[in-house]
Amino acid sequence: MWNVCRVWGRERGQVLVLAALLATALLGLIGLLVDAGSFYAERRQVQNTADEAALAAAHELDYGSTVTAARTAAFQNAAANGFNNNGTSNTVTVNIPPSSGEHVGDAKYAEVIVGESPKTFFIHVLVPGGGSVQARGVGGSDSGLGGALFAGENDCANDRTIHIEGTGIVINGGVHSNGSLKMGGTNNSIAGGATYVCDFDIDPTDTIDTVSQVGVKPWPVFYTYSDFTSAGCLFTVSGLMIIDASTPQYWLNNDPSTRTLKSGIFCSTGGIKLAETNVTGNVTFASQGKVELDSAGAGFNLTAYWNDILLFSDSTDPVEAIEVGGANGTWTGILHAPRGGVKFGGTGHVSIRSMVVAARIKFDGGAGVQLSAGDFAGGGVSLVE
Repeated sequence: MWNVCRVWGRERGQVLVLAALLATALLGLIGLLVDAGSFYAERRQVQNTADEAALAAAHELDYGSTVTAARTAAFQNAAANGFNNNGTSNTVTVNIPPSSGEHVGDAKYAEVIVGESPKTFFIHVLVPGGGSVQARGVGGSDSGLGGALFAGENDCANDRTIHIEGTGIVINGGVHSNGSLKMGGTNNSIAGGATYVCDFDIDPTDTIDTVSQVGVKPWPVFYTYSDFTSAGCLFTVSGLMIIDASTPQYWLNNDPSTRTLKSGIFCSTGGIKLAETNVTGNVTFASQGKVELDSAGAGFNLTAYWNDILLFSDSTDPVEAIEVGGANGTWTGILHAPRGGVKFGGTGHVSIRSMVVAARIKFDGGAGVQLSAGDFAGGGVSLVE
């Protein structure tokens, strides 16, 4: 009897030891799975931060900003995502030009490397320090555009892909035409490099810093109408959207006298027309028809609400898919008409801090129009590595 009890006691002890070992292994497996999931989430966050910071720096370089300003933009963008480069829990390294990869040594590109020591629950028992994650992003632009004008229509049978008329029109930034480049009128200037594919014609009173004939370039930005509706329209109109004193729903506090539009994306299938004076707002106008901004008196002060796009038209009108007129206005944001034309008219001073991307672009009759890409938060940059 005594021997039986001794054997049973030994077996019970063995079962307890085996159970303890199995429990430890199971907890270890669960811990590794939890830490693996944590590492994966951290890896995505670190990669997103590196990509966004690289784009922020690339935008500054594309505008012609200094390397110092581009580095500052990258660090600020990373800090906004929770990576403050404290040297302990995370690090942020900005290299302009990149120190490795396809664009090493090219000052038009920015490389951002982000590292982090993520919090772990179990793996630090097996790996002292708990491991680390690191990601790299490179942003830049091959367009050579400089963010001012890009006309994408490659039709060498006409001479109006980019057509600049009027007096005293100043374009600060690069200009490219996939077709012809024609400058008439008097005392107009392009204060930046200009390139064209088919034909070049300039009036003796007009000036361009540099001009050269090159091949067709890819579009620096391209949207469709569905991109805006997918992003979420604040207003959607089937047909023509008219924004004036009789449509209070579009104005701040439903009060047209505020002269301030509600912030958001304004979508229309039949066109958008805004012909009021002294209008401000943070908006994006997107239409399958014509988009028209016009003011007989004092003009607009509008900034882009969504993805740097201020005015978008999917119209096939070769000249007036987007038409901007009036006087003494300021527009900040991309004007994009991928299938039609953008036309600038009016007779007063207009400051367009923007990038214009369209099939065709025409300046007609404007006096004192100034287009500058330098203050514009956007451009033809992209992630390249």
